[in-house]
Amino acid sequence: MKSVCGLILVAVLLTACAGGPRVSSEPPDLQLDLLALAGERAQVVVLIHNPNDHPVDVVAIELRMELEDQLVFDQPWDIGLVMDARGRERVRFEAPINRAAIEQLVALEAGEFDNLAYRLRGSLRLAGQRNAPVNRESFLHPVPGQSGQFR
Repeated sequence: MKSVCGLILVAVLLTACAGGPRVSSEPPDLQLDLLALAGERAQVVVLIHNPNDHPVDVVAIELRMELEDQLVFDQPWDIGLVMDARGRERVRFEAPINRAAIEQLVALEAGEFDNLAYRLRGSLRLAGQRNAPVNRESFLHPVPGQSGQFR
């Protein structure tokens, strides 16, 4: 009887160890931190967060930004960023900006309206994983005391 109980105990322990915890991988998250006018170009600053317990290699970012329904930019950037587990990175880009979008931002800064709705769509291209979609909608406001900068 003792040997049967011992065998059952060993079988239960082996079964429990065989499965182990399953590690899932969540896509990194991206949000707009700053949009700044620099002549005919936009300086774009994004925050990327890796929610995983393992590093993630972000190969490229492809973003399309619209203000109301006006295209601001549609641009890919190769970045080669290896993000630490649970890490956050602030990444800066430049892109040509549509003239009509510049006019909207200048009007926003002049106080012609309180905010501008924006949409940020695209993807983070990840090494060895599926692309992580980017889908953000919010409002831009001028940064107080910082001409040509919006959050």
